[in-house]
Amino acid sequence: MNRTSFAGMLAAAGVLVLVPGCRSVSSIHLAPKTLTAAEIAAIDAEPLGSIKNPVRCDGVQGERCYIVQLRCPSGDRPRIEGRFSIIERSPYGTILDEYILRCPDWQEPRSVFLDMYHAGVVEERPAQDFSAVTLH
Repeated sequence: MNRTSFAGMLAAAGVLVLVPGCRSVSSIHLAPKTLTAAEIAAIDAEPLGSIKNPVRCDGVQGERCYIVQLRCPSGDRPRIEGRFSIIERSPYGTILDEYILRCPDWQEPRSVFLDMYHAGVVEERPAQDFSAVTLH
């Protein structure tokens, strides 16, 4: 898997704060491809947050809002250990971002893949391995 680091994007989850406007529509320029019902069902059958079923978000702000609201099984916020842009395309035909997250419950960090090219979409389900998304 090819990925490119974004300088300055490494931050502890405690540094990120939930700001007003998480549900606002962004000005996204890369539109997801149109999928058939069967293709959508196949994507949804995969674990949420995996490379085959990335969390759909509304821009970078939507990604940050989603990540900061995730909770570890213990209830703690996960610590962000890295953020990368993935060269390969998502099932929606857009570019993926990978967040490397660590919970105190785990020995190894987990990757959560997000697709920020879904204007107006706010995912309310937690990614695989996480216990909750606390929406405000």
